[in-house]
Amino acid sequence: MVINHYKSILSTKIFYYLRKDLKPRVKRVSTLLKGCTVSQNQFDSLVDFEYTTGALHASDLPKYVKKNAKLSVIKKDFRSWCRMGTKYYKGLWARRNDEFQMYKSGNHKRNKNGENSAPKNYI
Repeated sequence: MVINHYKSILSTKIFYYLRKDLKPRVKRVSTLLKGCTVSQNQFDSLVDFEYTTGALHASDLPKYVKKNAKLSVIKKDFRSWCRMGTKYYKGLWARRNDEFQMYKSGNHKRNKNGENSAPKNYI
């Protein structure tokens, strides 16, 4: 009984801090997409991208979304953000693929095998 009480408090605090962390990112995505209508899953994926990279403004994604670009173009831009410094990472490849799947279809599930599809030179 006591453990459930603490889990409830912890859960409440986690969601409080998550909302607090997401608020400026949601605002930034909304600003970058001003005048553009997107679905909820598209918006969610762009917020996720902004949350993990902090660089939506530096990517071409907002421009492509506003122009209603082909999904292949948007997928390519998501995948172009898999580098830290000069090294390319399988984990980032998987993350960007997951964000693209969320954008495309609303699939919020993590693809645990996503790293396996990364190019061979990724670490």
